Amino acid sequence: MVSSCSQRTWRRALFAVAMALLPATTGARSVPVWTAAGDTCISGPLPGNPSNPDNRLLLCSPLAGSVTATVVAEGLELSWDAPPRATSTYVGPVQALHWFGVDSLAVIPAATIEGTYLAVGDRRIQLDVQTIESDSGFVGQGTLGVDQIRIAWNSLYESGSPAVRGEFLLDATNIGQLFRFEVPPPAGSTAQPDTTALSGLRIRFRTGSIVETNDAAVFDVEDFEGWHVWRWDADPAALDYRNVGEYSKLADAAAPDPAWPGVTPDSRRVRYLDRNVFEGFLYHYAITTYDQGFRRATNGQTYFVKFDSPLELGRANPAGGDPIPGPTQLRYEFRRPPPEEFQPITAVPNPFREAASDGSRESSVVFFNSAPPRGTLFIFTLSGDLVLERSHNQPTVGTITWDTRNGRGEKVASGVYIYKIVDLVSGQQSYGRLAVIR
Repeated sequence: MVSSCSQRTWRRALFAVAMALLPATTGARSVPVWTAAGDTCISGPLPGNPSNPDNRLLLCSPLAGSVTATVVAEGLELSWDAPPRATSTYVGPVQALHWFGVDSLAVIPAATIEGTYLAVGDRRIQLDVQTIESDSGFVGQGTLGVDQIRIAWNSLYESGSPAVRGEFLLDATNIGQLFRFEVPPPAGSTAQPDTTALSGLRIRFRTGSIVETNDAAVFDVEDFEGWHVWRWDADPAALDYRNVGEYSKLADAAAPDPAWPGVTPDSRRVRYLDRNVFEGFLYHYAITTYDQGFRRATNGQTYFVKFDSPLELGRANPAGGDPIPGPTQLRYEFRRPPPEEFQPITAVPNPFREAASDGSRESSVVFFNSAPPRGTLFIFTLSGDLVLERSHNQPTVGTITWDTRNGRGEKVASGVYIYKIVDLVSGQQSYGRLAVIR
């Protein structure tokens, strides 16, 4: 794919063209990460944004073989599995802000986080040693597993009511246990504690660790924000792609809304419905995960740009013929299934104007829709001469194409032609007229 220009120059050129082509569907622009190496995942610094060097998520694009395409009444439905939470989320170590015997930002030995983050959204959690009741004689100092120690936790950068916070009361009877991050109900309420803030995670405190009042530490949890659907038409190597769908798990918002039927932030199987598809046309799709970053230095703000997992454009076929899609590009020729009962076939376009063709396969053929599973198509001149006879035996395809050539491979002349379909199962027939304009 890369010619004499360097790979870096090639990527920058693609990036510039991509930014110009993207539709303004939401407030932030989306930036695919283009690759020529077959990569489908990216982590660490994200290309195109040196101000976000600390990305810690693994953003992956589903391979084409893992995406299922299904023709439904409304159009074409794509579905794929959400990635395992254990690989798509990030849970950081507990690092000291100021902690007895531990350097700033070093990992503290007193606490570890276990489990898989199941909630949605990025959070920075701060732990604060609040009170220590000790018989050791050291004021403001105690030992986990020996003394009674209260450690509060809260989610920084979050506002609203109720606050996302709670506390752990530790003593010799429960040290070493796994504790949930429970948000207590309001005073006087009989409701159960809310455990969804850090769903799936538990904290374990280590016996024997020495702590002091006002010790503080933090850890981060992150999840990718959502999904993008990209579409090419017949050429997967072209740059006239479009971002045709976006779903944000963080906001539980879809664009366009009807295109994501039944999808929620917790969906394990994701569905996208493309209603803007046409019979016989060839499409290519790719799915990416995206995120807007987590700017801990600016109170958890996100970046304006949405960063996507890698995509690789298709390439020319060295043997000729159709281009070869990239590893994440799903190729699909949209064909509706045959009708359950015999119906008269229709020809599209009618009239067929050769001058209207743009050279693509779709604009160079006539589509006969509502064809039976087993049938024979006949094309005649108005005088009754047979131009073409074509058998059709495809139980899942209700369309027959004609390239406006006769049985000898020659283009037919301008004029009006009669087409007939014969259902080989029921014996039923239907007729129609088609004009060809050269």
